[in-house]
Amino acid sequence: MARKTLPLSDKEIKNAKPKEKEYKLFDGGGLYLVVQPNGSKGWRLKYLFQGVEKRISIGTYPAVPLAEAREKREELKKLVKSGINPSDERKTAKEQRRLVQVEAANTFESIALEFLEKQKSRLGEKTYAKKEGRFKNHIFGVIGSKNIDDIKIQDILSIIRKIELKGQNETAHRTLNLINQVYQYGLTVGRVKHNIAADINPRLALEPIVVKHMATIIDPKTIKLFLEGIDRYTGSLAVKTALQLMPYVALRPANIRHAEWNEFDFEKKLWKIPAEKMKMKTTHLVPLTDRMIEIIKTMHPLTGGGKFIFCTQTKGRDYPISENTLTKGIRIVLKNENIAGDMVSHGARSMFSTLAYENYQEHGVIPEVIERQLAHQERNKIKDAYNHAEYLNERRILMQWWSDYLDGLKNSIK
Repeated sequence: MARKTLPLSDKEIKNAKPKEKEYKLFDGGGLYLVVQPNGSKGWRLKYLFQGVEKRISIGTYPAVPLAEAREKREELKKLVKSGINPSDERKTAKEQRRLVQVEAANTFESIALEFLEKQKSRLGEKTYAKKEGRFKNHIFGVIGSKNIDDIKIQDILSIIRKIELKGQNETAHRTLNLINQVYQYGLTVGRVKHNIAADINPRLALEPIVVKHMATIIDPKTIKLFLEGIDRYTGSLAVKTALQLMPYVALRPANIRHAEWNEFDFEKKLWKIPAEKMKMKTTHLVPLTDRMIEIIKTMHPLTGGGKFIFCTQTKGRDYPISENTLTKGIRIVLKNENIAGDMVSHGARSMFSTLAYENYQEHGVIPEVIERQLAHQERNKIKDAYNHAEYLNERRILMQWWSDYLDGLKNSIK
């Protein structure tokens, strides 16, 4: 005759002490308590399902007291009687909860923020801030909370149309491209089934971008007058010298403003700009001509003992002049010399690019050399991966031609 199991009591469970090995206290009906050597106590239920012995955990004591453990035992035994395996039922419920969590985490905003975080180390602060701003200002409010696979083309187009209504066509194109990048990232990491943004043809669905070229001057007589006007500029020496250097080096204004003495090797006639200062995050070499060096060394008596070549008069050597200061200086020169039109500090690059291409037969260097000097990224990524050449010799030829061209205009007879 089988021995009858006596039900457990709360006092018996509470007083159960840990031993060297785990042991069990049985309550009956397949319910028992496992006491571990570390003192923890867990409820288990032993049951038969289709003739096979199974076990399932139903919580820990005292979080699940004796009375509640007995209630769970009866609930689980009812499932067994109805032909349901409690272990399988629990696994199914756990998987459903997991899918709900995945779906909740698979919102466009969650994937976009993940993508943005991956991009952070690759982008400059301003570029990162612009991308983040587009997400917050235009995108998240419309599709951010939606599961990325539930988003429709019309959802995306509604974002674009609002931007276009403001006349910001370029922003509309950039925003669509940004959404597309999030989908590409989602596909790459297995979070997206289909890139719906790629189904939108911007040439057909979006308003065209009206290209506005950087204001510049390319007429030789006007350039001559502009260069002479810079020499007659009566503002600070730092601004005047930066303005004098700007047309010759064809760099972005930030590179000129943040130029440091330790970046220059005057013997090798080379300016090495660190990668962190460049838009494309690649070290950039600028061949220097005698004229460029002459202009730069003008500042040495004033700032040679400091960090920046072109620093402010008010804040001191640790603070470079601002871009607005350069632009203001340019406009003063234009006004003083009665030069019609406008030109911003970026315009010197446009001047160089336009005239370098127009005078190809004079300097004889290939377009890739001009683009490399402008520090433009190679659009063919495969080609760029193998094209490590800096074209340094060819760029020396190009920059010497450009330097001679500007000097020739300046010294030409009126």
